[in-house]
Amino acid sequence: MSRRRLNSGRNPDRGMTLVELLVSVAVLGIVGSVVAAAVIIVFRQIGNTQGRTEVARSEQNVSLWLPADLSSAESVDTKPESTPCGSTVCDGVNLAEGSNVIMLSWSTRGATGTAITKVSYNFFPAADGTYSLRRVKCSTIDAGAWNCETTTVLRNLPGPPGGETFVAGVANGSGCSSVGSTLNCTNPDWVITVSQPLAADAINETQVATVADLKNSNRVVVTINGGGSAAGPGGGINQISITAGGAVRSNIDSKSLQGAPSFADVRSRCGGNITVIVDESNSIGTSITQVRAGVKQFVQTLVGTPVKIQIIGFHTYSHVLGTTSWQKYWDMTKDSEVSTLLTAIDTLKGTWSSSPNGGTNWEEALFRTLRQSDATTTGLVPKTIVFFTDGVPTFDRLVQRTSPGVLPTDPAALGAPWPTANGSAYNQVAFDRARFLADEFRTSARIIGVGVGTGISGSSNWIVDPGAGYRTQWERGSYSYVRDITSYQLRYQARNTTTQFWSWVNYNTYATTATNRRRDLGWTNVTQAEYLTVENPINTSTTDGAKVVVTTSPVSTVEYQANSGNSTYRAVTKTYAAGPDWEMWTGSRSSGATTEYRSTKVYNSPPYEAYDPAVTATTANSVILARLIAGNDYGTPAAFDGTSYTNTQLADMYVLPQWSQFATAMQAVSLGVCGGTLTLQTKVGSAAVADPFRYENSTVTDSSGAALNVEPRVVTTNQQFTTGTFDFTIPNGQYVDVDIIPQNYSDLNGYEPVSWACKAGITALSYTSIAIAGQSQWTGIRVRVPANAAISCTLTVRRD
Repeated sequence: MSRRRLNSGRNPDRGMTLVELLVSVAVLGIVGSVVAAAVIIVFRQIGNTQGRTEVARSEQNVSLWLPADLSSAESVDTKPESTPCGSTVCDGVNLAEGSNVIMLSWSTRGATGTAITKVSYNFFPAADGTYSLRRVKCSTIDAGAWNCETTTVLRNLPGPPGGETFVAGVANGSGCSSVGSTLNCTNPDWVITVSQPLAADAINETQVATVADLKNSNRVVVTINGGGSAAGPGGGINQISITAGGAVRSNIDSKSLQGAPSFADVRSRCGGNITVIVDESNSIGTSITQVRAGVKQFVQTLVGTPVKIQIIGFHTYSHVLGTTSWQKYWDMTKDSEVSTLLTAIDTLKGTWSSSPNGGTNWEEALFRTLRQSDATTTGLVPKTIVFFTDGVPTFDRLVQRTSPGVLPTDPAALGAPWPTANGSAYNQVAFDRARFLADEFRTSARIIGVGVGTGISGSSNWIVDPGAGYRTQWERGSYSYVRDITSYQLRYQARNTTTQFWSWVNYNTYATTATNRRRDLGWTNVTQAEYLTVENPINTSTTDGAKVVVTTSPVSTVEYQANSGNSTYRAVTKTYAAGPDWEMWTGSRSSGATTEYRSTKVYNSPPYEAYDPAVTATTANSVILARLIAGNDYGTPAAFDGTSYTNTQLADMYVLPQWSQFATAMQAVSLGVCGGTLTLQTKVGSAAVADPFRYENSTVTDSSGAALNVEPRVVTTNQQFTTGTFDFTIPNGQYVDVDIIPQNYSDLNGYEPVSWACKAGITALSYTSIAIAGQSQWTGIRVRVPANAAISCTLTVRRD
């Protein structure tokens, strides 16, 4: 019994069966494989994750500096040897080891002088064998000392491809680009390339913007490598593309719906800030009623478009409608701001005294538009300036200016002989100062002139030359040298009866000749040889019909010295007379010998006592306006076919004989900005929707119903960019029908549509709803877009 108990006690520890062992091994292998795969994936993704982090950090660094520099730039320099201070060492920053990738320059004019800023993105080798990109910014005021600062923007950049040797551009200077040079300085275009911007509707890299659309902008593509295993999301090679409009002189190009400065360019030609400048001078008179109506027409046409409008009234001084601020732009997508502006238009040419407020101060109007009250450049430079006047400038800011009345250093006051503006007649200085401002911003802002009435049809005296300044200097004449000139003279002639020729004879021959003789020629100069045929040798008697005359004439010192070997020239005692030598004389002048003294004009030697008369040219006032608007005598005249204007997108000069034409012209100007466009908004109640809504122009047909070959475009609206605008080329100037379809409704579960509403300006516009396949909630619309209207449509939604 005891043995039996011992055997039964061993059964619980008998171990695993072979089947159990095999199953355990198999399960362990599967689990191990999964764990190993997960570990491998984690380790593989470490590099990509780090790469994406590096890419994000690099993108942030580039976006922090480069867009702002691009938008400020007046000029772009990609020569590898360029430096911001003109030397290899800028304020202690040694750039010799690197190459310039892109250098951006601009100037800013202020009350204290002109500040020049240059920013170079310098590519250089780092100590660890990689390369870095640094931003070196240098500034100077009125050509003073350069103040520079440097910031490293990108690190761990690759060197020249293919193992090429890096040749520093800065250290080699002009040798990099001089004619005939064999030096191949490194231009790191594998890191940054500067090119022409893409077109607004580009769908590939070959569709670049036209010259007319560039607005001095550049596209910069920065290539970065985060070190990941694959391009793009893999954290490897990525490209950052930045396009921003540059500036001219001290002007920041302002085209964004958010106001300047901004680097999201308006992709549509319709958009940005517009300033309307309105003449309120005395000569407007009762025509101000038609002026108000025309300006209202301009505003009403653009209601609902991504445009902000500022209206400046000017006479001797200037003011901004609807506000007491120095500048104010009103948003045409906001009904409350539209209403305020339309009401303010009725205050044009309000209650102010006629003198001196009744003048025409073109400079004051442009100064208000383009400068801050302290004379520095405004940050709100408009995309378009519409300049209306009925005459020519009679005042400038040297004489009359709006408080606080700060004068910039440029342009400087010219003073005499230029006439001072008096407010009653055309003044050349007033024009020149206005044109200085227009020229400064002409390439970054489109300027359109509208001239109306008899004043613009008249003419003025354009000053070609104001007259040279001079001072009077007295001189006294004298001579110290003379010339003895001997002349031979004969008096009598007799005629040979055989040959019938006359010959000179002495008196005795003449007296014995009864006929064929004459003396009516009087004493006549002859050659010495002829004289000797009558009288030889020479004697002083004149009774024989021959004489020798010696004439002594004063000569100048210069002539005497030029003929020093000629015995007929001799020196005499200095005698004061009417020249030929003249010397400056500061002593007293004898009143009796007036020919002995003369006054002369001494030019280019101030101070001046007087000025020569001005040279003027009678010039049409419309030409004077064109010189302001376009910088030439004609601009691009608006073409009117009897019904409408046919070149509104190009025209910059509207010259109107009749005030009744003003409203039509102003509407044409507004259509040149936004005619044939469709602007979309998305709202919750009266507020812009926070989340992005995307819309596509899926189908476009012409007036006959034929489909047009138009590349579909998508626009996005959200809280930051509240509008999206489509531009259309409309055949024959008629209309197109456009289908607009929401694109991301599947992402908008938190919203539901309420209604669509469309307008042409302030006039309600009908549309047709379009069903979307597979959608019972969201719908699109079909809307008609004429060439002579700016259409806006709003989709109102509610939150679930």
